Amino acid sequence: MQLRQTKFGAACGVVLELLVGCKLRFSCPHWLVDRTGLQQEDDALSMTVRHAGKALPCEGGLAMLASECLEESGCELAFPKP
Repeated sequence: MQLRQTKFGAACGVVLELLVGCKLRFSCPHWLVDRTGLQQEDDALSMTVRHAGKALPCEGGLAMLASECLEESGCELAFPKP
């Protein structure tokens, strides 16, 4: 299953699990934590993780990665120009 944060963003890989009592759990097995220290209130300097040139879902410094992120095509880390 794939999930996008925005209409034009890249899709991350999401796993859907059926739990007891007809409950569902959505999880992303591949993720990246932004530990650059560049994140600011206005996000002007925050890191962006991209796949095929499109931004992956990210919130609070935690980016969910595409299911093929560990392959050669991989993901790109992007930093804005100051």
